[in-house]
Amino acid sequence: MLTTVTTPFVKIAATASLSTEVIQDYGNFAGWLPRELNRAIVDARTNQVVNGNGSGANMLGLVNVSGILTRSIGSDTPVDCIRKAINDIRVGSSFAKADLILMHPTTHADLTLQKSTTGQYLLDPENPARLVLQP
Repeated sequence: MLTTVTTPFVKIAATASLSTEVIQDYGNFAGWLPRELNRAIVDARTNQVVNGNGSGANMLGLVNVSGILTRSIGSDTPVDCIRKAINDIRVGSSFAKADLILMHPTTHADLTLQKSTTGQYLLDPENPARLVLQP
């Protein structure tokens, strides 16, 4: 059963500053500052989506919402853990098909570096979303 949830807008803001001296001495910083400010805004937005700001039930991030599926890796391999989590969604109360998996970039890097006993990557390096099935 789907439930509509309405959440208020949340202001996402970031700051970056340079001294006049730095700008005068290093003109390249004038080009660096907008990129740095954009990076800070992306970080703030990601933090809001994942963690929320804790100001009310509708402003909780994904990790703070009850009913969000999580799975500990336990003794599974990383690939087995993800396959089991996909199955949890399929056979759980939602009977849904997983079409998006969120994970930390380091976790994704670790996952894409998993190799078989013959040294072949388990995930296709050209398309990491596709599992390479080994006989």
